[in-house]
Amino acid sequence: MSPAEPVIVEETVEELRQAVRRFLDDEDSRAQSLNNRASGLTAFVGVIVPLAGLLVRPYPGVNEGVRTFIAIVAPIGFLLLLLGAAFAVRKVLLPSEGVAVSVDEVKRHPTYQFIGEKSLMVKGRLLRGDVLGACS
Repeated sequence: MSPAEPVIVEETVEELRQAVRRFLDDEDSRAQSLNNRASGLTAFVGVIVPLAGLLVRPYPGVNEGVRTFIAIVAPIGFLLLLLGAAFAVRKVLLPSEGVAVSVDEVKRHPTYQFIGEKSLMVKGRLLRGDVLGACS
């Protein structure tokens, strides 16, 4: 007696393929977001460094009142820029919330355990994973 041929449910395979595609798109979106944040932070630092030079550069030939104004405003502006940089760095370095899916779970998608199930069961399992990930 030969073992029964495993059943492959085409609709289930398509659902699993779409789920993996969504996982990959989410990861790509996160990577792009991190790159954009890093680029913005680099540009911000590129603005702060030249402005910091204002604090150490002498101003020969400038009216005393203007020099006093610059001596007061430049440090305040620099301090505000540093505070802005601190907030920007904090936003970049702190991770944002997201749904985590076990790699082991995704690796099992092409097995008969998954592709032989009814599509409704697989959708329910994926939905359960989405809900648990969102609640954790």
